[in-house]
Amino acid sequence: MKLTLAREQSVEILTATGAIASRDAQILKVGIGKFIRDGRNQIAIEVTEGGLPTEVTRELVAIDLLARELSGRVVVVSASEEVKRDIENFARPATLEVFDTRAGALAFFESINAAPLSPIPVPTEEVAPFVATPDVVAEDPAAKQLKGEIRQRELKDVGDFRKLIAKLEDENKALLAQLQTLVVERRAPPDEQAYRDRVRDLEDKLERLMEEVGKEKEKAK
Repeated sequence: MKLTLAREQSVEILTATGAIASRDAQILKVGIGKFIRDGRNQIAIEVTEGGLPTEVTRELVAIDLLARELSGRVVVVSASEEVKRDIENFARPATLEVFDTRAGALAFFESINAAPLSPIPVPTEEVAPFVATPDVVAEDPAAKQLKGEIRQRELKDVGDFRKLIAKLEDENKALLAQLQTLVVERRAPPDEQAYRDRVRDLEDKLERLMEEVGKEKEKAK
């Protein structure tokens, strides 16, 4: 299997050339996981030959569920009846959307961007063999790690905004102190026009600073 990447209408399109083998599941998992980690969570997997092994289908279903939590989706593009049959046989109802053409997948993403997502169908049957053991966890470790990294990035952004707001407020206090000093010195200014220009400049800076503080506080909410 050889992968090529394209991007259309904010959708990441991974085209798999050649037959997809079971060992390719990990490659797809890492590649798609990087997209989601970077906030690119609308992804189409284009299959040109053969079918989808059970291991690959399982990974795509798991990543699609994670993408849905982030208002995204993972879909498959293939006109192959074998691919459609593999997805239908994996779980009923099928959770992966399959489109015959790339244009159909792009139209689907356009529609979900314009309207709320429909409820996620819950599989009632899995045909592929699966044995439950004590080692099986409720959430895929890779998905849990991705969500943790995204959360950490959000917390860091909020922390940076708060630091910037604190800095702007300190500068605001310094400007107010300078303005108060000027008011005291107003009793006998050596140059009337220079004094007025300086006061006007400080007032302009103070007004801009207050606007920035307001904007940053809104972002940090």
